[in-house]
Amino acid sequence: MPQPHLIRNRLGLSEFLRARREQLQPGDFGLPTVGRRHTKGLRREEVAALAGIGLTWYTWFEQGRDIKVSAAFLDNLSRALRLNPTERSYLFFLAGHHSSEREAIDSLSVAPSLRRLIDGLGPRPAYLKNMRWDVLAWNEAARFVFGDFSDAPPERRNIVWLTFTESRFRDSMADWDIDARRLIARFRADYSKVSSDSVLRQMLAKLDAESADFRRLWHAHDVYEKGDGVRLVTVPGVGVVDFDYTICKIGEADQIKAVIYVPNPDGVNGARFIDICGAALGAGERKRQAVS
Repeated sequence: MPQPHLIRNRLGLSEFLRARREQLQPGDFGLPTVGRRHTKGLRREEVAALAGIGLTWYTWFEQGRDIKVSAAFLDNLSRALRLNPTERSYLFFLAGHHSSEREAIDSLSVAPSLRRLIDGLGPRPAYLKNMRWDVLAWNEAARFVFGDFSDAPPERRNIVWLTFTESRFRDSMADWDIDARRLIARFRADYSKVSSDSVLRQMLAKLDAESADFRRLWHAHDVYEKGDGVRLVTVPGVGVVDFDYTICKIGEADQIKAVIYVPNPDGVNGARFIDICGAALGAGERKRQAVS
């Protein structure tokens, strides 16, 4: 009997392929668009023809049936569906073509040098996360913006969990639906590499059962891995602040990522944030020195 997570992968495969097929327009491939089309996007037979694979075999594959396909089959299908590299990797994962085993998530530790690195960023919020998206470390500026991550129990100190529960991290998202959709698309790119992790699967199952927002965005099957951008963040005592952010992979195995926010001094409340956060950090440092 198939394991539950394999059954979910087949369902996810079906949803992912159907969603990608429906996003493509026949005209983009030189296919006729006249007449009435009952199918949104491309038909299954059109995808099969573009990929050079049999219609029956593709239909069974999209339906999530228990069939084996080759890497060449997946490559042809990736080209036909115009998948980007991240989406292609996700397709391979759903089809059971897994990459090599990675170091166990829980064996990771944050080197003191990394902690010093993010602590030295001043009024630039930063935190470190693992492939499960557990928060491993954070600086004082991140505490100022997102709240103290240590207020959450260790098993819930997770970016995905905090995004879809009542938390200050969720409240910080000025454009919550846009930010949450983008966040889930980025998380899915990492999830395909660590999906066998039982702790992660349990957390996602709980979110799927309890959060309608999570279900809606998770089952959209968006995959995105761009490592920088712009975000509007709601900061207590400051208001909405315009940040540039970047996501940096740490180490050869890319098992830890640093997420760094840089306030734009010319953007919305950027200069105000630098002044207020800088003053708060200075006051905190003076208090610690007085205690010591």
